[in-house]
Amino acid sequence: MNKSFPKCTLTAEQKALKGPAKSKLYRQLYDDCIEKMKLKGFSFPRDKNNALGINVSELARWCGFKSRQTINDNSYIQARIKQDIIELGISNSTLNSSSNENQTIETDSSTIDTHKINKLQEKISSQELIIQDLEAQLLACKAHRNNIEGTHLRQVENMLLCGGRSFAN
Repeated sequence: MNKSFPKCTLTAEQKALKGPAKSKLYRQLYDDCIEKMKLKGFSFPRDKNNALGINVSELARWCGFKSRQTINDNSYIQARIKQDIIELGISNSTLNSSSNENQTIETDSSTIDTHKINKLQEKISSQELIIQDLEAQLLACKAHRNNIEGTHLRQVENMLLCGGRSFAN
């Protein structure tokens, strides 16, 4: 992270805003922050533990937000942030060339994709085990049904042989 990024601070009037007015202010602050980043050559601060690969808390401070939750809750920011990350890149504590930043984004996204693939493969494996168990239960039920039908057929046969009076074995 580059610590010299000019952070935005809110006035008392801006802090007092509520509802749609505050949401509009957050949009404007985010847009202003992105413009400053473009003008000054800044990239998004890195955080490998975040799904986006960026330090959302630091970005929130740069934008002047009270907390990082604003970035997560604001639908306008959520709609734009992925494209902005691709456009501006993610820093490695210092400014890098654009190609390195894009490669970092691709590496991070491929790691996320690999993780998703692994989770899906685990889910498929567990579902295949469930299917095998259900098939075994189905075979057991069919065998039980065949046994009952066989017993019933023998009972009917015995009944007919004995004059129809009982179901003797």
